[in-house]
Amino acid sequence: MLLDAAHGYPYGTLPRLILFWITKEALRTGNRHLELGSTLSSFLREIGLDPSTGRGKRGDAKRLREQMERLFSATISFEYTTEQVKRWLNMNVTSNGELWWDPRQPDQCDLWGSWIDLGAEFFEAITKYPVPLDMRTIRALKKSPLALDFYAWLAYRTFTLGQGKPVTVSWAQINLQLGSHYSGLNDFVKYAKYALRKVLAIYPRLRVEVVYGGLRLSPSTSLIAPRPVTPGINLSSTSTRKHAEQKT
Repeated sequence: MLLDAAHGYPYGTLPRLILFWITKEALRTGNRHLELGSTLSSFLREIGLDPSTGRGKRGDAKRLREQMERLFSATISFEYTTEQVKRWLNMNVTSNGELWWDPRQPDQCDLWGSWIDLGAEFFEAITKYPVPLDMRTIRALKKSPLALDFYAWLAYRTFTLGQGKPVTVSWAQINLQLGSHYSGLNDFVKYAKYALRKVLAIYPRLRVEVVYGGLRLSPSTSLIAPRPVTPGINLSSTSTRKHAEQKT
């Protein structure tokens, strides 16, 4: 859940694309400090957008700058409640940073460069147990927030099954994780099935079956092949960098 900040809620596909990029870079560098690049145009290209399309009020450059400010000022909150206990964890996406970009001049190279420092808890959460995601798939789904969420969730669930048995997840359970802004469960299921078709069209190796009341998930092959381990390398010092160029 994203809590409100002074700049408002992040929403739509852009914060999702930024989060995928953040996670990829955090894994690649192993560092909370991330350089965002010298120009807004270069960052647009990094997340799969075309900087030449739309430079007006609703252009990608202006919308990206706005959503970055919202996301970087937000807090992600997790809660767990039973009859005996309530637990929660609040994580700041960033602890500090600087954005020098001017959306009116997205190609302008700034002298100092833009950067962010990720919050400590957030950095640990996204780098401790990474799941391989394919940036080509993410870019192909970039126009659909629900399809992006579905791809990330399905890739995680099927990847973490390992060699285990298939599991069935109800639509009600999926709705709790992905469907907070829909009017009801039936409304969510309708859009979820449409988003699932988009994901499967790009990721046919994903073993997901629509069953009565939900989805049946089976262990699936990742789109990203694991890199071979070089003999003699200490895995404890390189585990967070594995698949660094491709993971998010």
